[in-house]
Amino acid sequence: MRERGIVARISGGKTVIRMSEGAACSRCGLCSAVGGGHREIVVDASPELEPGDAVDIVVEPRARLRAAGLVFCVPLIAFVAAILAVEYSLWTRAYRDPLSLLAGIAAAACAFAAVARYDRKLRARGIELIQVEKIA
Repeated sequence: MRERGIVARISGGKTVIRMSEGAACSRCGLCSAVGGGHREIVVDASPELEPGDAVDIVVEPRARLRAAGLVFCVPLIAFVAAILAVEYSLWTRAYRDPLSLLAGIAAAACAFAAVARYDRKLRARGIELIQVEKIA
């Protein structure tokens, strides 16, 4: 995926890039449904970028699928696994449903935290899912 954007501001080691609706946005409509046609993305600052520069944001298809799998599938699997574990491990039926729901929510929260930690580790090693290229 390749989208165009403009560097809005740079502060605190981060670059904010404002992107307008692309061709794919007209088919989806999600961005306009949640607050307008502009999106902003925050990336690590690059010395060659200055406010007002036009840039291309590049995300490889495989990286998008991996990120979506981590963010959505891992917590969902943890949620379902925790519910099933509680459902089949408790011998009493008195509090099985609320306990299984609480266990599922706790497992999903832990999975989200683990995915966030994994993302921070990738960034610390310099592995970015998003590449920003300055347009000459």
